[in-house]
Amino acid sequence: MKTTHPVEASGFLHHKSGYEVPVRIRAVPVHNPHGSIIGAVETFDELEQTDLHSTEKSLPGSVDDVTGVASRAQTKSLLCEALAAFNERQVAFVVLRLRLQALEHFRAAFGPDAASSLLRVVARSLVSDLWRTDVVGRWADDEFLVILNSRNDESLPLVRERLRRVLANDSIEWWGETGVPCWFP
Repeated sequence: MKTTHPVEASGFLHHKSGYEVPVRIRAVPVHNPHGSIIGAVETFDELEQTDLHSTEKSLPGSVDDVTGVASRAQTKSLLCEALAAFNERQVAFVVLRLRLQALEHFRAAFGPDAASSLLRVVARSLVSDLWRTDVVGRWADDEFLVILNSRNDESLPLVRERLRRVLANDSIEWWGETGVPCWFP
């Protein structure tokens, strides 16, 4: 530690179950009686996406009943807010459209309850793998829209690849059968 001031950063830790957990990392220098730095204390605090159900802006219809993420209407509203912030203050953001491959075939084979369960698993994976300032919304029956706030196009390939890897491993077990993988169009 080269500075005598506490340092704070954000990053990911790899959970023992295999997924990445967004964390805030803080490092505080430890001084000896003479004022020299002899070490540092690091803390890791898990970051969670704001629960849409508990926000003051939550209105009826703002949360998708199946997945628990922002509804299409709420996602459109949040996308308009991101566009306005970009126009007014040049606040960068990235939009990803994610589609579940062959969800209709899965629904036909295993039923609507299995498809809903798969959608919930995907939504939870997206929410847990992104920053709490990012938005995950249900865009269509088999699509999610992700708004990555305060990001630039340089970080897009890394985020996109991380989400692809996480979602490629998502599936559900339904009467001994596994679910369908996710993919990016």
